[in-house]
Amino acid sequence: MRSLSLSLMWYTMSSDLANSICCFNETSKIPLKQLESYFWTSRICPLEYIVFVTVRKKQFCGNPENAWVKRAMKHIDKKSASNSAK
Repeated sequence: MRSLSLSLMWYTMSSDLANSICCFNETSKIPLKQLESYFWTSRICPLEYIVFVTVRKKQFCGNPENAWVKRAMKHIDKKSASNSAK
């Protein structure tokens, strides 16, 4: 049992480190067709922002309170849902 809890703790910690990108300024609008995915910044960051990943694997930050960021997140969620249904 001890090894299981240690491996889960390691996985959680390594998962946080993998997404330990913090945003300190935001990007202006990004065309929806260029966006592939998004994720939230790490809990260790001072600002909770969204990190968008483009089809060319570039990353850009967006404030989740901005209308364009909300629209972009919905667009990606909808696209992901339709792709997983196929």
